[in-house]
Order: sequence, then C-alpha cells, then structure tokens
Amino acid sequence: DLPTRVGALRAHHDERLAGVRASVLEGAPGGVTAFDIVGRFWGDSLSPHEVRFALAEVAAHLEYLRLRDGLERTAAGGVDRYRSG
Repeated sequence: DLPTRVGALRAHHDERLAGVRASVLEGAPGGVTAFDIVGRFWGDSLSPHEVRFALAEVAAHLEYLRLRDGLERTAAGGVDRYRSG
C-alpha cells in the first residue's frame, strides 16, 4: 500500500543521507567528492551507466546536506569537494 511504500522510501533516503554524512565526516581534511562516496558505497561493482546514476544520487544528497546541515563545498579545477562545516 502507498503509506508503507512512502515509509520505505523515506527510510532508504534517511539511511543514505546518514551514510553520505558519515563519509564526509570520516573523509580527508580537504573534503570528499561525490565520486569518493560512490566508491565507498559500491566499490567497483557498478557499470559506467550505474555510476552516473549513483553520482547523481550522491551529489543530490551532498547538496541537500550542504543546504540543511551546513556542509562546506569548495570547487577547484572543476571538482566539488565537501567537508564538515
């Protein structure tokens, strides 16, 4: 039923947000990239097509956390890095 499915989706995204947040907090002092986090979650098990979807998902979570929780984003050489604010 719909309420159960919505609850499951919310739980999944809350879990993913927690994993992304932990990846940032445990990352290098200079910050982590979305690609770093994709590697942490899935290693090299994804196809190139799946990597693109994973990058989009992780990037969205990083931006959500930046806006909501104050992660810091720096950009250099076309690469965005995130660290705890």
